[in-house]
Amino acid sequence: MYEFHASDKVRLRIEFGSGDIALEASETDRVRIDLTGDGESGGSLVDQTVIEQRGDEVVVDVPRRTGFLRRSPSLDLRVVVPLGTRVDVKADAVDIDATGRLGDTQIKIGSGDLRLDHTADVRVQTGSGDVTLGTADGTATLSTGSGDVTCRALAGLGRVNSGSGDIRIERAGGPLQVNSASGDISIDDAADDVTVDSASGDQHLSRVTRGRVRLNSASGDLHVGVADGTPVWLDVNTLTGSVSSALSGGEPPGDGEAAVELRVNTVSGDISLART
Repeated sequence: MYEFHASDKVRLRIEFGSGDIALEASETDRVRIDLTGDGESGGSLVDQTVIEQRGDEVVVDVPRRTGFLRRSPSLDLRVVVPLGTRVDVKADAVDIDATGRLGDTQIKIGSGDLRLDHTADVRVQTGSGDVTLGTADGTATLSTGSGDVTCRALAGLGRVNSGSGDIRIERAGGPLQVNSASGDISIDDAADDVTVDSASGDQHLSRVTRGRVRLNSASGDLHVGVADGTPVWLDVNTLTGSVSSALSGGEPPGDGEAAVELRVNTVSGDISLART
């Protein structure tokens, strides 16, 4: 067990091979680190790991193997940090579970599932694995090559990408950009501009209250719900599908009034528009 006194500018940097990482942000002024490994090879790798404090930065640096024996033993890392700690993780194959409120967070891994409870700005990149985010108070950039992405609340700009997998966002408070090559996309509530592009999969935007909304799909059904009473401008096209709309004409928006500019396009799929 390692323990370091933490300043209010503390940053945790982790270089990791494979295994599990558990981060807990809590009401403390210490950073506590526990690293364990199974068997002789795991214990040897723990002994070689650098765990130290460098000014405001606390470092966990697990040696990477190279050559034919590149695969590292699986390790278990558990870290307790103060609320708002900045975090930077680079790893090969790891599952990450982070609870509590972190500061700016950057994670780049080859494969593995990630669950983040609460962050400031956040940038996540994984080659393969599911990404689950509770709340991001700042800009959120989330990308997985293959896996599902789930977000509860994005307060600022959101950029979400999945090569293959479903995307679910409960609330987007800022501008939102979503891209998926294959998978369904679901957005429950959007309060700003929304741009969604997918090659194959359904898109479902349950409720939008204002801003420019652009949905594009090569193959998939598209649904948009516009908040009751909100003026809406429409540009809707499908090549080989049907269009159903409950949006009726009305007066143009007044000065400063919230309105929706809606552009929906699909090559093969049905489009439905509703009031919510």
